[in-house]
Amino acid sequence: MEAMGTNITGFSATLAPFSEPPDEATPCKPYPPPEPPDLPTP
Repeated sequence: MEAMGTNITGFSATLAPFSEPPDEATPCKPYPPPEPPDLPTP
C-alpha cells in the first residue's frame, strides 16, 4: 500500500507540469480515447 501511495504522489507531480503545456500534452495523451467502441461494443 505504501508503494502505491508513493507512485500516486510521483505521478501527480509529473502530471502537474505536463498539464501546463497543452501542445505537448495533446499528442502525448493517446491512452484516453474520445469514443472507445471496443468497450461498449457487445
